[in-house]
Amino acid sequence: MSDEHKSKRELVIEAVALRKQVQDLKEAALARRRVEDALRAAEGLCRLALDQAPVGLLVLDPDGEVRLVNAWLLHELGYVSRQDLQGGAGIRESLQAIAEARIRPGIAVPAPFRRVDGTSVRLWLRAGRTVGPDGVTLVVEADRSERSLTRTAGA
Repeated sequence: MSDEHKSKRELVIEAVALRKQVQDLKEAALARRRVEDALRAAEGLCRLALDQAPVGLLVLDPDGEVRLVNAWLLHELGYVSRQDLQGGAGIRESLQAIAEARIRPGIAVPAPFRRVDGTSVRLWLRAGRTVGPDGVTLVVEADRSERSLTRTAGA
């Protein structure tokens, strides 16, 4: 039915309904922006906590590609960014050593890492399985502190 055949009352009711839909869409868009802002803030806090962790954290995807690495481990190995770490020949050797170490969740094992300058460092690794949007990944925690070594020896 075209608008010219509608009564004034029907047109007013239709206009009010359309205004209500527009207002609802504006409110939904505002709520979405608030949720997105909160999500960005939470991601920032998680990144800050990850980078401030007193241990190194490395997340690998099922193909052994580095998905995430924190500042501690980058610094320990002499890299500036995850991209530098991913492209380094030393990380390939380290990942191979990790695979050969047969890391099991909850068990700390020593594994050699090669720094960007070519020197080698032995770090204690602990792993756990996680499931995320990219599938199953291996999370490796590196910690050379005496606290970790004592805890490992006592385990």
